[in-house]
Amino acid sequence: MQRNSRTLSRRELYDLVWSKPIMKLATEFGISDRGLGKICRRHQVPVPPRGYWAKLQAGKMVEQVPFEDIEDPQLDQIVITASENALPEETRAILKRAKEQREETKRAAKETPFAIGPPNRLQIPHKLLVPTANALRTSKPDEWGACFATYPEQCGLEIHKDRIERVIMFLDRLFHAATQKHV
Repeated sequence: MQRNSRTLSRRELYDLVWSKPIMKLATEFGISDRGLGKICRRHQVPVPPRGYWAKLQAGKMVEQVPFEDIEDPQLDQIVITASENALPEETRAILKRAKEQREETKRAAKETPFAIGPPNRLQIPHKLLVPTANALRTSKPDEWGACFATYPEQCGLEIHKDRIERVIMFLDRLFHAATQKHV
């Protein structure tokens, strides 16, 4: 099995990490961005701080950390080996299919608007909830759409008219759980 590896000096890696975002650079190397970050830290190569590329793209002033030579010659030579290429072919194929499926799911999610249909109306709420449910269902919404159930024997709620049935279902389950006899 062939392993893709690339040998760089500290200065070459420094120039690369300051020329494009680490995520893009790591993809080119075939490793994760965290892996590339660890390599930079291990070899004392300064990297752009969080938000650097966004500020640069927005035209704001950004400061590049200057490169400093170090005395340790072992840290000057950096070998980056693509992690995927070290895997067996069938494993790489599985990873590729999984990545394609994730991307397809993301695309489909962007194309399909997120919609929640109206909840079913609870026909028989818990007996302690009946006064609150009746008050909310018959309440006239105020100018912001809020409905109220604040009289005695009611739960003291102020909720939006579009959420009434959800709140009733939630409270019904809560009341049933709270009043259940434990053995």
